Amino acid sequence: MSTVISFKNVTKRYYLFDSPFQRLKSFFRKNPNEKITNIEALKDVSFDIKAGQTFGIIGRNGSGKSTALSIMAGILTPTSGSVYVKGKVSALLELGSGFNPEFTGIDNVYLYGSILGLSENEIDMRFDRILEFSEIGDFIYKPVKFYSSGMMLRLAFSVAISVDADIIIIDEALAVGDALFQHKCVQKIKSLIEAGTTIIFVSHDFAIVKNLCEEVVLLDKGQVVAQGKSEEVVNEYHRILFEEDTAENLRDSSAKKTVITSNQKKVNPSLIKSDSRFGTGEAKFIDIKVLNSRNELTEIFSYAEEVNIELEVEFYENVDEPCVGLIIRSSKGIDVITATSDDFEESFVNYKAGDIAILKFSFIIELAPDDYSISAAIINKENVGKMAHYDWVQNVCLLRVSEDQRNKFFGVYFPKSLKLKVKKHSRKAMQQSMASKVGR
Repeated sequence: MSTVISFKNVTKRYYLFDSPFQRLKSFFRKNPNEKITNIEALKDVSFDIKAGQTFGIIGRNGSGKSTALSIMAGILTPTSGSVYVKGKVSALLELGSGFNPEFTGIDNVYLYGSILGLSENEIDMRFDRILEFSEIGDFIYKPVKFYSSGMMLRLAFSVAISVDADIIIIDEALAVGDALFQHKCVQKIKSLIEAGTTIIFVSHDFAIVKNLCEEVVLLDKGQVVAQGKSEEVVNEYHRILFEEDTAENLRDSSAKKTVITSNQKKVNPSLIKSDSRFGTGEAKFIDIKVLNSRNELTEIFSYAEEVNIELEVEFYENVDEPCVGLIIRSSKGIDVITATSDDFEESFVNYKAGDIAILKFSFIIELAPDDYSISAAIINKENVGKMAHYDWVQNVCLLRVSEDQRNKFFGVYFPKSLKLKVKKHSRKAMQQSMASKVGR
């Protein structure tokens, strides 16, 4: 595949002036003794994007994601470095950017379409499908200032994807709007991917990132800190967030506890090496096994077969009410099963240093043929919203569902409990039944 976007050592610097007069002076003369504050939104960033690729950019707010997208779209120019972009670009960088709130939806379709490079005739030909996709109905005749944020998103997204561009840039466009429209947008993006369109995608929704993106780059403080397969980079992002959040929690509590990595405590050598592992270390997994109904170690299962996932946890300090979680993820990075010990009535309360707990999650395979990875976590429930993991292991075991006649179905999951009932009626009998109900 040919390269359609290339960043080579790109730096973008913003200057902060003390006054408009200082800004004006900077255009006419350079004073080497005059210090002007600057912020580097991007620092020596390099990556390549191939034609037809779905490329994700993730990172915290202020990491430089939107700056990178604006440079790709030609809205900004880099301070240094080189940027190569090949093909027609359609960019949805900010909700309703380019919209005039006083104009009607119709006027804004033509305004935004022209900004994206469409002629009036081209917008005429696309107008009906733009309106149909946006689902805003008669609001198309009203000024945009009366739109909700979701309605504005629908219209902006509908125009952006109608351009028939070679490259589509999407910045958090799926973060607003109802669930059904989000699903519709994802399906549309997938159809564009199948048609060979290059998609550059920014989102804090990691499920969507892993589902859509082949490759992801992680930006932190304007620099590339990780690049590669989507799941691997998302895992690295979780690790960075965990370490920083843990350090902040320790500062807040004035505690003198050090974050413990997987290398600082010996674990059972039978534990398969994890793609990514981190935690504060008060409790750790020392073994994780995948067993069949006969308690035999295996990774290959058939549809309707029983699976037992056994997690052995050792406690190095006293821990009250820990929570153990399990994630089973498809080869495409979709979390198909998630469960925690809190979902069940089994007692899992207080543990002392030196205690060992063995948990066994059991279920019947009702999944499509695929290679599923197993991840697990021991969580501090008191700080569950702050990445507070005692131990987190990613992709530690494999669960392979083999193909047979019973699991040849579309999708990921087919429950055995699913039932179908069919009743046959003549049209005349249906009409008579309806008439009798109306008469009553």
